[in-house]
Amino acid sequence: MVTDPAVAAAHPGMAALSAIAHRHSPQRDAILNALAKTAPPTETTQKYVDLILATLPRMAADHFMEMLMMTKDAPYFSDQFRKPYFEGKAEGEIEGKAKSLLGLIATKRLEVTPEAQTKITSCTDPAQLDQWMQRLLTATTIEEIFAP
Repeated sequence: MVTDPAVAAAHPGMAALSAIAHRHSPQRDAILNALAKTAPPTETTQKYVDLILATLPRMAADHFMEMLMMTKDAPYFSDQFRKPYFEGKAEGEIEGKAKSLLGLIATKRLEVTPEAQTKITSCTDPAQLDQWMQRLLTATTIEEIFAP
């Protein structure tokens, strides 16, 4: 039973087999945590992660996915990790740009009409948000930000 992250890092195959063999054990979370903290981003580890996810009970697999996603290095081996991670990251960046733009507009004390707020918060193009942010530097009205 591999619950020590150092052992999991040194022997990822053994750690993966431990997770599968002890998938119903009370120590399962400790095993999965050791794996999640130390899984190196390699093709072999991707196969281990996919195998573990396929054998774990559904709730345990979901929990393991959450653990993997919460690791600071976040390697995201499988497509089931990569796609949601990068989509979420892009959405978060766009949302952050929109909030920053609205905050800076308020700082300049420009009136934000409901239409302008909707235009900014519904924009999904980060380049467009960047362009509006650049225009804001010299704008004296909200209309100048959105000028063609």
